[in-house]
Amino acid sequence: MVQKTPDTLVLSIDPEQTEVQYLENDSIYNIVRYWMDVNGNRLYKSLESPYKRGRLHGTQQIWNKAGLLIHTSNWDEGVRVDSLVEWYDNQRVKKYIQYSRIGNKEFEMNFHPNGRKSTDTIQFNTGKLNGEVSEYDSLGKITNTYTYRNDTLVGAQVFKAIYTELEGKGARLAAKRAKELADAAKDTMPKNVVRIEDDTDW
Repeated sequence: MVQKTPDTLVLSIDPEQTEVQYLENDSIYNIVRYWMDVNGNRLYKSLESPYKRGRLHGTQQIWNKAGLLIHTSNWDEGVRVDSLVEWYDNQRVKKYIQYSRIGNKEFEMNFHPNGRKSTDTIQFNTGKLNGEVSEYDSLGKITNTYTYRNDTLVGAQVFKAIYTELEGKGARLAAKRAKELADAAKDTMPKNVVRIEDDTDW
């Protein structure tokens, strides 16, 4: 007896009902899901995934509740290939990853919602991350640097603007205090005595 597994699971309008389809040839079929309103009416697609013999094959797409495309990725019989792109709801690119024909990452770019980069362009060697990768805040200032060896994190440096600002304030306060002490040492007059100068002859 040959045990069959479902190649396709399609959600109907009624989420409690499903349709299972068995396919034993190389035809490509899609799983499609939709955003629904409170009455169960379809609004927009939320997901479209193409399959071949039970494995992702082709371009997968995901949409947000407003019907805007926020994810597209490419697959070859279950292997992620070509490119993956994700967008913020404002339609700026969030992430871009390039893959080789055999599914290894080649490089990756990440961005903030304002369009500034959130990381360096991350380069991969045969799918593995080696070397340093810096992260940036939304103003373009470096916040962290990570060091990797064969995809394993081996070191991290943190650069927080607040730390630099506090160090600067501390140095300024120390300099001000040193000046106050130096001025106080020069002034030998007791602080609770008022000097009165009068050139009137007595």
